[in-house]
Amino acid sequence: MKTSTIALLFLMLVLLSGCSSPTATPTIILPKPTQSPAATATVSSTPSPEPTSTQTPLPTPTPTRRPPLASLLDPAATPQNDDPHLLVFSYFEDNDWYADGEVFVMNLDGTGRKNITNNPAYDGWHPEWSPDGRKLAFLSSRDGNYCLGIPGPDCIMDLYTINLDGSGLRRITHGLMSRDYAWSSDGSMMAYGHFSLNTQGNEYFGDIFLVNLHSLEVVNLTNHPKDEARYFFDYDIDWSPDGRRLVFASNYQDGIYVIDMESKETKFWTEGEGYYGNPQWSPDGSRIVFIHWDSIELGRPGQATLHPQQIILVDADLSNSHLLIEEESLEAYPQWSPDGTWIAYGSGSIFHYVTIKAIDMETITAHTLLDVQGADGTSMVWTPDSQHLIFSAQLSERSNSDLYQINLDGSGLIQLTQTGGIECCFSIQP
Repeated sequence: MKTSTIALLFLMLVLLSGCSSPTATPTIILPKPTQSPAATATVSSTPSPEPTSTQTPLPTPTPTRRPPLASLLDPAATPQNDDPHLLVFSYFEDNDWYADGEVFVMNLDGTGRKNITNNPAYDGWHPEWSPDGRKLAFLSSRDGNYCLGIPGPDCIMDLYTINLDGSGLRRITHGLMSRDYAWSSDGSMMAYGHFSLNTQGNEYFGDIFLVNLHSLEVVNLTNHPKDEARYFFDYDIDWSPDGRRLVFASNYQDGIYVIDMESKETKFWTEGEGYYGNPQWSPDGSRIVFIHWDSIELGRPGQATLHPQQIILVDADLSNSHLLIEEESLEAYPQWSPDGTWIAYGSGSIFHYVTIKAIDMETITAHTLLDVQGADGTSMVWTPDSQHLIFSAQLSERSNSDLYQINLDGSGLIQLTQTGGIECCFSIQP
């Protein structure tokens, strides 16, 4: 896949959700004890090249009319107001991704909204809870940095931590960061993506670094061999629940990687060229779910040729791979429910609609929770009881983005926030 296409896909994941065919029916393949014939898992610190996958392009699906999101709101439904956990999210004023962002927290019923960062800098990117729920990490352009868009070459941001009352601000990194980072399960370390320039100053390398949060000592974890003629980046980092392994995606060689944090042994999974992303550990740490986009061919505005896109499940050692979903669409952000019995995923953007589905992991059956027209964005998170999903959506292309909640059975759709900006990038307090 060309470098420009990989970069485009990466930017789409940061700012948008996936895109899904309005009429495609999911192909559900039941897990079997044998590995999928097309899947390969190798153990190597430097993966060897794999053959390029080739697939016949599928026709561009034609959008069908769906009901607007606002028409499905349930006036009788009430938000969950007895849960003590807080929701953290990014907020950008005036429906502008380039505006000064802030980090907010609120109760799960939408009340108690509070600005934590409250700074004129660009603070709004990807806040994350510490494992004990007492601190927040976030990306910021303060301290002399600048930002002209998403984190990357035109947006120099650093990683900070802060207490929930806004005190105890601490700068963790210095330099050009990516948007990706993850706390270790005991809260003592962070893994983060970091860009560096080549000697000519015209290409970027993106390794994963580890920082000790007590000493701030930093080491390069992946440290790929550098080729001055090409750029690469490691991204979508997730630390295992027991803290012993790290999973991430990379375009150094397209695929999913798992590193044993004690032995530093690296395992690698790929089906060849394509976009791999959103790897996430199951709550018990035994399995990993991720997405694979074989390719996307963009044409005139509003048109695209989509090849089969997949949600794939593997064991923690990247063995026993199973194809959960394959659609003529783009699926993004698969999310395990806290009890491990469901995987939710969403799609939208190109045809300007939102579909939210959940896979029952006992029967391996996908259920549609929401399928609406005139909305955009499928970032979502489960509530702690695994019975509701909170998601963000824009009612129109130029409207603000607010937060909504829906029940697991698709009922009880309610709007939690109503602001004049964009709300995204959220997670619930552990």
